[in-house]
Amino acid sequence: MIEETLLGPDPTRTATVLLLVLARTLPLAFLAPWLGVRGTASYVRVSAGVVLALALLPLARQSAIDVPTTWLPLTLALAREGFVGATFAVAVSAPLYAMRWSGELIDRWRGSRADSTARDMGSPLGQLHLAAAVVLFVVLGGHRLAIAAFAEGFVHVPAGAVADAATLSTFGLGAARIVADALALTVAFLAPAAVAFVVVELALGIAGRVAPAVISWMDAMPLRAALGVAVALLSLSALLPRLGPVFARSIDAASDLLRDL
Repeated sequence: MIEETLLGPDPTRTATVLLLVLARTLPLAFLAPWLGVRGTASYVRVSAGVVLALALLPLARQSAIDVPTTWLPLTLALAREGFVGATFAVAVSAPLYAMRWSGELIDRWRGSRADSTARDMGSPLGQLHLAAAVVLFVVLGGHRLAIAAFAEGFVHVPAGAVADAATLSTFGLGAARIVADALALTVAFLAPAAVAFVVVELALGIAGRVAPAVISWMDAMPLRAALGVAVALLSLSALLPRLGPVFARSIDAASDLLRDL
C-alpha cells in the first residue's frame, strides 16, 4: 500500500516523471541564489533539487500526459525540462543577479584587487549586495511565491510535454528579454555610484593638474577604496526598501513565461 502511494500504479512511469522533474529542479537549485549562494557545496544544491523534485512529484505525475517511453524522446524531453528550469531560475532571480553585478562593478571601480581565492568566491561588495538582497527576498516570502509559481508551471507546462520550435523560440526570446531587464536594473542600481565616482575622478584630475607633486594616482587609491565602500553601503540602504515590488515583478514575469510556453 505504501509503495503504491509513493510510486503509483505504474512505477516505471513515476520514475520517468521523477527524472523529468529533476531535470527542471536541479537548474533551479544551482542557479537561484536564494537556494544557495556562490560557494555552496554541490551536494547541498543537489539535495535541494532532489527534495524539491520529490515534493513536486505527485503534482507532476498527475498533470503529465504524454510521458516519453523510449530513450531518444526522453533525452530530448530532459534537455527541454532543463532549459525550462534554468530559464525560470534566471527570470525569478534577475533582481538578485543585478544586485550582485552592481556590487562587483563598484568593487572594480574602487580598485579592489582580490587574490585568486577571493575571486572564486566573488568580490566582497558583490557578495554583500547579493547576501543582503537574498535575505530580504526570503524575509519577504519571495522564496515561497517563487516555489509556488514553479509548482504551478507543472500544470501549465506538464513534465514531458512536447513543444514546437516556434513556442520554444518565443520562450527563449522572453528569457532574453528578462536578462536584458536584469542588465537595465544593474545600470539603474549603479547610477548613483557612477555619478559619485565620476565626480571624484574629475576632482582628482583637477587636483592633479593644479598640484601634480601632491596628488598622484597612487595617493588617491585609499580615497577611491573608501568611496567605494561608502557608496556600496549607501546604495544598499537606498535600494533594499524598494526591492519588494521588483521581486514581485520578477516572479510574475517568470510565471508568465511558463504560461506562454
